[in-house]
Amino acid sequence: MKIIGQEVTDKTQQEIAQALAGLEPALDVRVAYVDVPERPGYQVITMHFDGWVWGERPHTFHGCPYYKVESTTKVMPQICTMNISAPTSHRCMCGNDWRLMV
Repeated sequence: MKIIGQEVTDKTQQEIAQALAGLEPALDVRVAYVDVPERPGYQVITMHFDGWVWGERPHTFHGCPYYKVESTTKVMPQICTMNISAPTSHRCMCGNDWRLMV
């Protein structure tokens, strides 16, 4: 395996900040830029954040919740988001536990 990296510019950092700003609730994301020794001027962008905690409401991106299906990410169907904000309910209108969908 060979690590290539990329050229990181101010625009790159602004795009990352804008994308992270679209997450709700807000996350404490620590972004780091690591130089690639074999490629001067190229860096690997790393991000670290605490994982989702069981029982919390799912995070959304620009107001839209997502869930994983195998190796893909899908928009959570609206019928499954209707009860997400209810503090005591973990059931979607479709009868599934939304905590298992994220």
